[in-house]
Amino acid sequence: MNWASLTYQQKFKMVLAGFAVMFILSYLLAIKRTISLYFESRELQKIQIDWQQHPHQLKELKARKAQIQNQIQPAAQLTIAEEQLLEILLASAQEHGVTIRHFGRPISFEQQRMQINTYTCAISGKYHDLLRVIQQFESTFKAGKIASVQFKLEKDRKTRRQYLQASIQLQTVNFSSQNKEAS
Repeated sequence: MNWASLTYQQKFKMVLAGFAVMFILSYLLAIKRTISLYFESRELQKIQIDWQQHPHQLKELKARKAQIQNQIQPAAQLTIAEEQLLEILLASAQEHGVTIRHFGRPISFEQQRMQINTYTCAISGKYHDLLRVIQQFESTFKAGKIASVQFKLEKDRKTRRQYLQASIQLQTVNFSSQNKEAS
């Protein structure tokens, strides 16, 4: 095959085939590596930016953790009356198969040299079991008394089932030291 004896159409096909072979070789030898290095460098730059921002995020997270711990610690320290109240409530709830859904912090106010603490708790279970827990609690808890009980039919959003819930308000009365000295 002599180059001079080929027609223009054949020469064009040969040049086109040579160009295609050269393009494939150049892609495999140089362009492919360049493209992969470009994407790898972009990923590494993103990681570098994340690591540069990481100390700032770490400081923010430490500050947030300290703030949450400060909020939780006072709530975690229970008084003797609260501990006694919880012990009696837990014991009777376990005995009768009742679930304690909520036990809130006390609402306190002073009136005529008395400090009145109102605790709210929510328990759920069968009606008769709830009544047994309330009756047992009322008879064993001597530091205060049940001020109110309200029964509600609630719906659990996860299981989509209804359950009976009793919201109980318990009150304790503490006399201030000034009143004791005057007596």
